[in-house]
Amino acid sequence: MSRPTPRPTPHLASLLGSHLPPSGASRRAVLLAGAGGLAGLLAACGSNGSSGSTAAATDGGDAASSAPAGPWSFTDDRGETVTLDAVPQRIVGYADEVSALWGFGIAPVGVWHRYQLDQDLNFADRDTSGVTVLGTTYGEIDLEALAGLAPDLLVVPGYPNDSSGELTGSLFSFADQAQQDSAAKIAPIVAIAQKGTSDQVVARNAELAESLGADLASADLAQAEADWEAACERVRATASKGLVVGALYATPSDGMYWAKATDDPGLAFYQSLGITFLELTADPSAYYWETASWENASKYTPDVVLYSPIDALDADGLKAQPTFAPTPAAQASQLYPWYFGSQDHVQQARVLNALADDLEKANKVT
Repeated sequence: MSRPTPRPTPHLASLLGSHLPPSGASRRAVLLAGAGGLAGLLAACGSNGSSGSTAAATDGGDAASSAPAGPWSFTDDRGETVTLDAVPQRIVGYADEVSALWGFGIAPVGVWHRYQLDQDLNFADRDTSGVTVLGTTYGEIDLEALAGLAPDLLVVPGYPNDSSGELTGSLFSFADQAQQDSAAKIAPIVAIAQKGTSDQVVARNAELAESLGADLASADLAQAEADWEAACERVRATASKGLVVGALYATPSDGMYWAKATDDPGLAFYQSLGITFLELTADPSAYYWETASWENASKYTPDVVLYSPIDALDADGLKAQPTFAPTPAAQASQLYPWYFGSQDHVQQARVLNALADDLEKANKVT
C-alpha cells in the first residue's frame, strides 16, 4: 500500500482519525491488513461476548489439542523471549495475529481491531460470540477491560520500518510506546514480523500456535494446508500468461503509491509463484512505496492493477481519473482488489483463490 513518523500513518484516515501523509510503515501495514476486511461487509456473528477457551478448533474440528504441559517459552521476532510457568491459555491480541492463530485452532478470548469484526473477512466464518472486543479504532484499546480478561499472552503483528526487517519502536496496533508498556504490564507480548514471504510468516505463526497447543498434524490443518497448496497452484498456473501486475494505493489528493513487491510478504510470495510485478525505477533503494503524481499516471503500464479497496480509489474511481483512464489496465477493466488474509493457511487460501479468479480472466494488454 516513504514513510514519516509518528505512528500510525495509515491510509485509513477516516477510520483512524489520522491525516498524516500516506508514506509510512504503519500506513502500509494498515492498508494491507485492512484490505481483506472492508472489501465487503459480511454478516458475521456478534463481536462482543464473554471470554472463551484458546484451545478450540477453528470450525469445531480437531485442529487444536489440549495445551502441552508447562513451562512455556517463545522467542518472538524482536528477539524477546517470553517464559511462563504454564502454557498460555487465555490469548488476546490484535485482530490480524489473533485471526492467524485461530486459523491453526487457537481461539482468542479477546481482540482489538481498527473496525468491527463483522467487517473483516478473516472472521466471517468464525463464531466470535465468546470473544471480547477491546477496541474498534486503531490505537484505542480498553486497557481496563483487557486487564479484566486476565490474559496470559498478547499477540500482535510487527511491521519493519525498512528493508532490514527489524522491528523497532512501538509495535503495530498500539497508539504509542506508553500504551504498549501499559498493555505489557497486564500480560507479556509476542510479536510476529510481517516480512519475507507470506508462507514464511504462516510458518512462524504455525510455530507459535503449536507451542500453544495446536496439533499441526490434525486432519483439519492438513486439509487447510492442502487447500492452500491447491490455491498456490492456481496462481502459479496464471504466471504462464506473462501478465505484469502492479499493486496500487491511490487517492485524488495524495496521488499514486505503487508497492514494491519484494517488501510486502503477500506480493513477494506471489512473485515466488511466478507472478511478474512492476519494476519500480524512481528510487530502487526506497522501502515499500514509490509515489507518483496524477500527472505521471502513465509512467507504469501494467496489464493488471491490484488496488487497495479501503478508503482509496476503487476501479471506478481510478478510471474516473483523466490521466489514469487511458492506461492499458484501465482500458481493459483489469483493475482488481488487493485483498489481505491473515497469515494462516485458511485465509491465505481464500486470498490466493481470489487472486487466481482475477488473473485467470485477465489478458496481456501491454
